[in-house]
Amino acid sequence: MDCVPKFNLDKLSDNQNFWEQYRTNVVFLCCGGDAFKSIVPISKVVSLILEDLPINDNYWTDDMEIFEILKANILKNKPSVKQLETLSRAASGMNVKRQEYIGYYSTNQVYERTKSLRTFGGFVRRYGHILISVGSTNTGNTIENRGVFRNPWSIIASQGRGLSLSLHAKICKEIQIINPNVSVLKIRPLQSMKKILLSKVKDITYEGDITNENEWYEPTLYIPIDSILEHIE
Repeated sequence: MDCVPKFNLDKLSDNQNFWEQYRTNVVFLCCGGDAFKSIVPISKVVSLILEDLPINDNYWTDDMEIFEILKANILKNKPSVKQLETLSRAASGMNVKRQEYIGYYSTNQVYERTKSLRTFGGFVRRYGHILISVGSTNTGNTIENRGVFRNPWSIIASQGRGLSLSLHAKICKEIQIINPNVSVLKIRPLQSMKKILLSKVKDITYEGDITNENEWYEPTLYIPIDSILEHIE
């Protein structure tokens, strides 16, 4: 049975280590490791499974229960390799040491606070309930959201699609309760998010080349709070 996504807005100062570890681990499994350890990146894992080729990497296969679920979901949902390849760039936009809040959607499932993050199974058991998240900061009348990205596990499992616009809107609604003077949402989106915003949200102004189609180019968009609040689900 599918779980109904639940929105949460947390102060990062209350759980900074959890979110920093989450962001770091997403970058780790998407980039294929870090300076201390190399693994097969998740986009390559998808390709290997779809091509029925072996995965010789204990990071992915050590927890066989999770690996079998991973494999079944990849074969069923055929997740986008390109989307998984861009996650590390999006995740790097989150800066939990400088941002004030984390807005996110999660499932109603309870996951283990496992002691080990040395395997993908450990990642899923600790962070698998997160669907999509973004860091947020309020300065004066402006809310700035940076680092919106889906959990790679939610992409594999085909959960939490279409929540990005609602995520931005709900963050604005909650911060508006804290500070009624907020009037503008500032975002520097990647191409996929830019296209969603420009096609669905009215009265957007911007800085930069809005026509630039380079997937890594990030124009700055300014959205009236009233316009984004129309997209709360």
